[in-house]
Amino acid sequence: MNENKKRARSVDEKALRKQSIIDALSSLLNTSHELPSANQIAKQAGVTKGVIYRYFSTREEIFLSLLLQLSEPLEQVFAQDLDDIEQLKTLMINFYLNNPQFMLLGLAAPIVLEQNISAAVVKNFKLKAASIMDALAQSIAPFCSNSLAQRRQFINSFYQLSLMKWQHCNAPQHVLDVFEPQECWIVGRPLEQELSDSFDWLWAGLVAQAI
Repeated sequence: MNENKKRARSVDEKALRKQSIIDALSSLLNTSHELPSANQIAKQAGVTKGVIYRYFSTREEIFLSLLLQLSEPLEQVFAQDLDDIEQLKTLMINFYLNNPQFMLLGLAAPIVLEQNISAAVVKNFKLKAASIMDALAQSIAPFCSNSLAQRRQFINSFYQLSLMKWQHCNAPQHVLDVFEPQECWIVGRPLEQELSDSFDWLWAGLVAQAI
């Protein structure tokens, strides 16, 4: 086997191994909303912890890598030709409802994940997030006369509010058990309705800004 073929196989194998570690994290998050340790990820991936750190500088970098991959389907949202703002609302809400790992890691990113990662990795993540939000902001331009800055703020506000709503509406059972029925109005409410109401409220505010 010539040197070029050996090198190509080596690159492919490294990419597969790196992806297998990310997939192992995803599998663990399917069964628990607790962020797993490097040892747990290594065990799930069938490798040693040393192998983990051969591909990722820190445990948090694995989480951020998964979050970036989970965000990729969002690009399909703004790639479509939208008929009206209700279509975008439905697409975004369905994405948030159907991607609990994205929501969990989105909540953890600013306060946990970004604290133990190199500035270069965080920069790449932030630029990717900004690019997705910019594309979404552009997609609503036909339905309002607001500036790009105002549309960006709308998209970002809905994302941040959706994360908060997801956290409260998906409280674990041991948290729900400490409350009497109707004792705390922010806990355990229907998430889809909460997201729909939040979108409508923010959209009304955006439209009012343009008047």
